[in-house]
Amino acid sequence: MEELFQQLSDRGFFGNSFKALLVSAHRSGKLPAKPLTDKPCSSPRKAYRSKKDVVFAGFIMNFNFASRPGSASPSCILSDVRKLVLLAMLSGLLSSPVWAEDVLMLHRREGGVRQVVHSDLVLEEALRRTKPRYGSYRIERTTGNLVRERVLVEAMKGDQINAAVVAIQPTWEARMLPVWIPLDMGVSSYRIGFVKRDKQARLSTVRNEDDLKKLKIGVGLGWSSRQVFEANGLELEMAADQEALTKMLLADRLDYFPRGVNEVFTEYEAMNPLSPDLAIDNELLMYFPLPIYVFISPKFPHLAKRLNDGLESMVRDGTLLKMVKSYHADMLQKANFCSRRLIQLKNPFLSGNNPLGRKELWFDPYDKKNGMCNPQPGTTKKQATSKRINP
Repeated sequence: MEELFQQLSDRGFFGNSFKALLVSAHRSGKLPAKPLTDKPCSSPRKAYRSKKDVVFAGFIMNFNFASRPGSASPSCILSDVRKLVLLAMLSGLLSSPVWAEDVLMLHRREGGVRQVVHSDLVLEEALRRTKPRYGSYRIERTTGNLVRERVLVEAMKGDQINAAVVAIQPTWEARMLPVWIPLDMGVSSYRIGFVKRDKQARLSTVRNEDDLKKLKIGVGLGWSSRQVFEANGLELEMAADQEALTKMLLADRLDYFPRGVNEVFTEYEAMNPLSPDLAIDNELLMYFPLPIYVFISPKFPHLAKRLNDGLESMVRDGTLLKMVKSYHADMLQKANFCSRRLIQLKNPFLSGNNPLGRKELWFDPYDKKNGMCNPQPGTTKKQATSKRINP
């Protein structure tokens, strides 16, 4: 019986008032604390009539298990209650439909760039294609300037926010329910940096990770990439946000400010009119695996399963790859992957749960099927594919 109530509760079948009554009845001793054994019930109708304190009407259920001569055993009463629950399901007496509407409550930081919009499109498709199995859905969005730590706290509560799209962090993995499919297939793991226009020549001398360590790298205080840079021994200059870091770059307080391929070109177009000394580096391409997942509140495991099923379906039929390539087409073209020197960094903070071995989940610009790095005149196929990424 406990399993029945749990399954119905997980699907949103009972209203909050009904749940409160169940908890109150359990604490007062009117519901048994231990599992009941199913014993044969003789003359169930007669036994049930002797328990006139059983009331089931909409949200109200009250059991009185006080011992009286001729009263039915608790297991017999619960057997009858099973029938009543099923009858109520058919007659619509309970507070909500059998398949409650799934609500995805996302928080979007004000001024967010295109990756947020892209993730919205992906999640919408994942929910849409699972509608026949899971039922209706709705997406609600809130905007604000909550720092990532505050978003985590609110998402764990699950009241106003029950989901967030962020780069993987150990804390989020431990406290939330990650859906282990990268929404952008790892595009944001490729980094191209901002430089001050008159400092571009210095980047031409950077050939490997040791050369990179000679530069002052800009990174946000609370960003996931900060830990990766620190673990690789890079010299960092930190600030609260992207705007502050850009000002530091232009003031010669740092040399290189790496951004995701999905961010750098959009941000440059927005800032260049007011910052003509800002330039996009044309020499380097940094790579380190830092997947972006959707994290679901632990109070909504059903929603996490639904999104996982939908995203897996999108991977199988190629929809996710098509969406990534279509949405980021102009950025991927501007990135000029094949003309850049690739520097790979390690990310020691990824747990074994990250599906790095599933090649179908990751966008690889050096894979010929993606058409990013086709051999150029005078370039051998071996040279064109030698930079292939191994997550």
